[in-house]
Amino acid sequence: MALLEEYRAIKTEIISIQEVARQSVSTSYVALGILAAGAGFTIENNLQGLFLIFPFLLYGLAWSQVRSTLAVQNISNHLQKHTIPRIREVLKREDNRRDYSFVMDWETHGKGVLRYYGMWAVPVAGAHYGVMILGAILSFMAYFVFPPEPPLQKWILYGLIAANVLALLYSIYVGFRTELSR
Repeated sequence: MALLEEYRAIKTEIISIQEVARQSVSTSYVALGILAAGAGFTIENNLQGLFLIFPFLLYGLAWSQVRSTLAVQNISNHLQKHTIPRIREVLKREDNRRDYSFVMDWETHGKGVLRYYGMWAVPVAGAHYGVMILGAILSFMAYFVFPPEPPLQKWILYGLIAANVLALLYSIYVGFRTELSR
Protein backbone atom coordinates (compact mmCIF):
# COMPACT_ATOMS: atom_id res chain seq x y z
CA MET A 1 0.00 0.00 0.00
CA ALA A 2 2.88 2.39 0.68
CA LEU A 3 3.92 2.11 -2.96
CA LEU A 4 0.48 3.09 -4.18
CA GLU A 5 0.51 6.05 -1.81
CA GLU A 6 3.91 7.05 -3.19
CA TYR A 7 2.55 6.72 -6.72
CA ARG A 8 -0.48 8.88 -5.88
CA ALA A 9 1.71 11.52 -4.23
CA ILE A 10 4.00 11.65 -7.25
CA LYS A 11 1.08 11.93 -9.68
CA THR A 12 -0.40 14.71 -7.52
CA GLU A 13 2.91 16.57 -7.74
CA ILE A 14 2.95 16.18 -11.54
CA ILE A 15 -0.59 17.55 -11.77
CA SER A 16 0.39 20.48 -9.55
CA ILE A 17 3.39 21.31 -11.76
CA GLN A 18 1.23 21.08 -14.88
CA GLU A 19 -1.27 23.48 -13.33
CA VAL A 20 1.52 26.00 -12.75
CA ALA A 21 2.52 25.56 -16.40
CA ARG A 22 -1.07 26.24 -17.50
CA GLN A 23 -1.11 29.38 -15.38
CA SER A 24 2.09 30.54 -17.10
CA VAL A 25 0.40 30.15 -20.46
CA SER A 26 -2.63 32.09 -19.23
CA THR A 27 -0.33 34.80 -17.86
CA SER A 28 1.42 35.04 -21.22
CA TYR A 29 -1.91 35.59 -22.99
CA VAL A 30 -2.75 38.35 -20.52
CA ALA A 31 0.70 39.89 -21.05
CA LEU A 32 0.24 39.78 -24.83
CA GLY A 33 -3.16 41.40 -24.44
CA ILE A 34 -1.62 44.17 -22.35
CA LEU A 35 1.10 44.62 -24.98
CA ALA A 36 -1.45 44.87 -27.77
CA ALA A 37 -3.77 47.18 -25.79
CA GLY A 38 -0.93 49.38 -24.61
CA ALA A 39 0.96 49.61 -27.90
CA GLY A 40 -0.88 52.73 -29.03
CA PHE A 41 -0.31 54.48 -25.69
CA THR A 42 3.35 53.44 -25.75
CA ILE A 43 3.88 54.89 -29.22
CA GLU A 44 1.89 58.08 -28.58
CA ASN A 45 3.94 58.81 -25.45
CA ASN A 46 7.27 57.94 -27.12
CA LEU A 47 7.94 55.01 -24.77
CA GLN A 48 8.93 52.52 -27.47
CA GLY A 49 11.92 51.45 -25.40
CA LEU A 50 9.39 49.36 -23.45
CA PHE A 51 9.07 47.18 -26.57
CA LEU A 52 12.66 46.10 -25.95
CA ILE A 53 12.11 45.45 -22.23
CA PHE A 54 8.74 43.67 -22.42
CA PRO A 55 10.15 40.52 -24.11
CA PHE A 56 12.02 39.65 -20.92
CA LEU A 57 8.71 39.08 -19.14
CA LEU A 58 7.78 36.66 -21.91
CA TYR A 59 11.18 34.97 -21.88
CA GLY A 60 10.79 34.45 -18.14
CA LEU A 61 7.41 32.83 -18.68
CA ALA A 62 8.86 30.62 -21.42
CA TRP A 63 11.70 29.55 -19.13
CA SER A 64 9.13 28.78 -16.45
CA GLN A 65 7.41 26.49 -18.95
CA VAL A 66 10.68 24.72 -19.70
CA ARG A 67 11.33 24.36 -15.97
CA SER A 68 7.89 22.77 -15.49
CA THR A 69 8.51 20.37 -18.35
CA LEU A 70 11.87 19.35 -16.91
CA ALA A 71 10.39 18.88 -13.43
CA VAL A 72 7.66 16.61 -14.79
CA GLN A 73 10.26 14.68 -16.78
CA ASN A 74 12.37 14.12 -13.66
CA ILE A 75 9.41 12.97 -11.63
CA SER A 76 8.18 10.73 -14.47
CA ASN A 77 11.63 9.19 -14.74
CA HIS A 78 11.52 8.40 -11.03
CA LEU A 79 8.14 6.73 -11.52
CA GLN A 80 9.39 4.66 -14.45
CA LYS A 81 12.71 3.65 -12.93
CA HIS A 82 11.78 3.12 -9.29
CA THR A 83 8.15 3.22 -8.21
CA ILE A 84 6.44 1.32 -11.04
CA PRO A 85 9.01 -1.52 -11.14
CA ARG A 86 8.59 -1.95 -7.38
CA ILE A 87 4.79 -2.07 -7.76
CA ARG A 88 5.20 -4.74 -10.45
CA GLU A 89 7.55 -6.70 -8.17
CA VAL A 90 4.98 -6.72 -5.38
CA LEU A 91 2.29 -7.92 -7.79
CA LYS A 92 4.64 -10.60 -9.16
CA ARG A 93 5.28 -11.88 -5.61
CA GLU A 94 1.54 -12.19 -5.10
CA ASP A 95 1.02 -14.13 -8.35
CA ASN A 96 4.14 -15.09 -10.28
CA ARG A 97 2.18 -16.86 -13.04
CA ARG A 98 1.06 -13.58 -14.60
CA ASP A 99 2.95 -10.99 -16.59
CA TYR A 100 2.64 -7.59 -14.93
CA SER A 101 4.70 -5.60 -17.43
CA PHE A 102 1.50 -3.96 -18.68
CA VAL A 103 0.67 -2.53 -15.23
CA MET A 104 0.95 1.25 -15.36
CA ASP A 105 2.28 0.98 -18.88
CA TRP A 106 0.56 4.27 -19.74
CA GLU A 107 3.40 6.05 -17.99
CA THR A 108 5.75 5.11 -20.84
CA HIS A 109 3.46 6.14 -23.71
CA GLY A 110 2.42 9.56 -24.92
CA LYS A 111 5.77 11.19 -24.32
CA GLY A 112 7.89 13.03 -26.77
CA VAL A 113 5.73 14.24 -29.63
CA LEU A 114 8.91 14.92 -31.62
CA ARG A 115 10.08 11.32 -31.21
CA TYR A 116 6.92 9.94 -32.76
CA TYR A 117 6.20 12.56 -35.42
CA GLY A 118 9.59 14.12 -36.10
CA MET A 119 10.23 17.74 -36.95
CA TRP A 120 6.72 18.14 -38.41
CA ALA A 121 5.50 18.26 -34.82
CA VAL A 122 7.66 21.23 -33.78
CA PRO A 123 4.72 23.70 -33.77
CA VAL A 124 2.67 21.29 -31.64
CA ALA A 125 5.49 20.32 -29.29
CA GLY A 126 6.56 23.90 -28.70
CA ALA A 127 3.12 25.49 -28.60
CA HIS A 128 3.07 25.73 -24.80
CA TYR A 129 5.92 28.23 -24.84
CA GLY A 130 6.05 29.19 -28.51
CA VAL A 131 3.36 31.80 -27.95
CA MET A 132 5.61 33.50 -25.43
CA ILE A 133 8.58 33.44 -27.79
CA LEU A 134 6.47 34.77 -30.68
CA GLY A 135 5.16 37.57 -28.45
CA ALA A 136 8.70 38.48 -27.46
CA ILE A 137 9.75 38.61 -31.11
CA LEU A 138 6.77 40.80 -32.05
CA SER A 139 7.45 43.18 -29.17
CA PHE A 140 11.12 43.39 -30.15
CA MET A 141 10.21 44.09 -33.79
CA ALA A 142 7.68 46.75 -32.76
CA TYR A 143 10.54 48.94 -31.56
CA PHE A 144 12.00 49.03 -35.07
CA VAL A 145 8.66 49.48 -36.81
CA PHE A 146 7.77 52.40 -34.51
CA PRO A 147 11.14 53.90 -33.46
CA PRO A 148 11.09 56.65 -30.84
CA GLU A 149 12.11 60.24 -31.51
CA PRO A 150 14.83 60.81 -30.42
CA PRO A 151 16.08 57.21 -30.48
CA LEU A 152 17.45 55.55 -27.37
CA GLN A 153 21.09 56.19 -26.59
CA LYS A 154 23.20 53.82 -28.63
CA TRP A 155 24.70 51.93 -25.69
CA ILE A 156 21.23 51.30 -24.22
CA LEU A 157 19.80 50.32 -27.59
CA TYR A 158 22.66 47.97 -28.46
CA GLY A 159 22.63 46.47 -24.98
CA LEU A 160 18.89 45.75 -25.16
CA ILE A 161 19.19 44.37 -28.69
CA ALA A 162 22.06 42.07 -27.69
CA ALA A 163 20.25 40.92 -24.55
CA ASN A 164 17.08 40.20 -26.55
CA VAL A 165 18.93 38.26 -29.22
CA LEU A 166 20.80 36.19 -26.61
CA ALA A 167 17.61 35.54 -24.62
CA LEU A 168 15.79 34.53 -27.80
CA LEU A 169 18.53 32.14 -28.93
CA TYR A 170 18.77 30.66 -25.44
CA SER A 171 14.99 30.22 -25.27
CA ILE A 172 14.83 28.46 -28.61
CA TYR A 173 17.80 26.23 -27.77
CA VAL A 174 16.51 25.25 -24.34
CA GLY A 175 13.02 24.69 -25.69
CA PHE A 176 14.22 22.34 -28.44
CA ARG A 177 16.57 20.48 -26.10
CA THR A 178 13.77 19.99 -23.60
CA GLU A 179 11.32 18.73 -26.20
CA LEU A 180 13.88 16.41 -27.76
CA SER A 181 14.70 14.89 -24.37
CA ARG A 182 11.09 13.91 -23.70
